[in-house]
Amino acid sequence: MSQPDFVPPNPEVVNHDLIRDLALQTLDPAVVDKFRNLSLLYKAFPQKELLTALPYEISLSEDIDRSISHWSSEFTCLCPLNISQPDYASVDIVYKPDKFSLELKGLKFYLVSYRLVAMFHEKVAETILTDIVCTIQPKMVSVHMEFGTRGGVATSISLVYPEDKKHETRHSRSHF
Repeated sequence: MSQPDFVPPNPEVVNHDLIRDLALQTLDPAVVDKFRNLSLLYKAFPQKELLTALPYEISLSEDIDRSISHWSSEFTCLCPLNISQPDYASVDIVYKPDKFSLELKGLKFYLVSYRLVAMFHEKVAETILTDIVCTIQPKMVSVHMEFGTRGGVATSISLVYPEDKKHETRHSRSHF
């Protein structure tokens, strides 16, 4: 006996606006206003105000070790020694939330806000780490960035907060 074909729900019947509005009702109105009015303007400095902290609710046992990871291969900033040259990088952010997590649209806009920022690679990674710590106060966060090769040299940067003296964090992928 054959099983009936799966018929997905009619998208016209599902009210996505209603679902979004119901989800937004559980958040602080100030967070909802910030989310709805979020926009990106290209400036010569990173825009920390684009990062938004969302309440992180634990529904399972607190004994579970949780981490959240965000990764992008489309990060760009400018070389501070030659601002006509963009620097391309991948960025890997891993954190253990405490009371807050990062809202993804704000994180995306924040990372894109570096597009016209002239900054050395090490300072970029440090700024991203510091801004995340200031925004969500996680238990732990690591930022790993791999910048594209320039002049035959690639740069890989890993930062961890708080610094773990017992373990060396290494995200690096082999370039060879």
